[in-house]
Amino acid sequence: IFLYRYPQYHFLNLMTLIYDFFTGLEWLPKEVNCENTKVKPGTYEIEDNTKNSNKLLSEPIKDFFLRKALETDDPFDYAVQAIRRIIIKVNNRRVSQIPDCIISMNGCCIPGQKRIYITTDGEFKVCEKIGYSPSIGNIETGFNKDELIKHYYYDYIEQSKNDCTHCWASKLCPLCFSNCYDENGFNLTTKRNDCTRAKNFVKDCLIIYHELLEKNPELLADIIKSTDV
Repeated sequence: IFLYRYPQYHFLNLMTLIYDFFTGLEWLPKEVNCENTKVKPGTYEIEDNTKNSNKLLSEPIKDFFLRKALETDDPFDYAVQAIRRIIIKVNNRRVSQIPDCIISMNGCCIPGQKRIYITTDGEFKVCEKIGYSPSIGNIETGFNKDELIKHYYYDYIEQSKNDCTHCWASKLCPLCFSNCYDENGFNLTTKRNDCTRAKNFVKDCLIIYHELLEKNPELLADIIKSTDV
């Protein structure tokens, strides 16, 4: 939205301004974790930025942070913090000589444990990013465990397991509930529409990790040894 309203700001210039701002805050502890995320696109049509051959990664924000991370030896640099979770996730992945029969529920959280979103009429939603989706309770009666388990465990697992069992990216898949539901419940078509983005994300994770491994192994080792996520 910002770049649309102020086209004079080039994306790279804007990211550089953000980076310089946070790295210039002397009072901000260097150990503060940094993440980048985006809201659910809804019905808005977004151009596939993977077509841009000048970008190393499928998402230009991660591309920017990786480039900055390769220029520093500080494991707490703002750019390093922005991609740190990606690095740790790849480093801690399960590696085995034979196929693993256990597949997790992608990047899904435990509903109601870490966060919750309450609508204006008192309904509980899994989080603030999920949009239209089945309620998991309300302020009057509390959590509805039966609805929660049905929609966010049984339905998700039953309809996803065939796709995920045959997917190369399933062990590092970041997809969560926010991209898989509408007002009627789990929507496999909606989830499948986001699978390409998820696979690109996993590819990006592997690129980031192995580029650091090749070009700055000391920094990679320091990141892995630093504060637990």
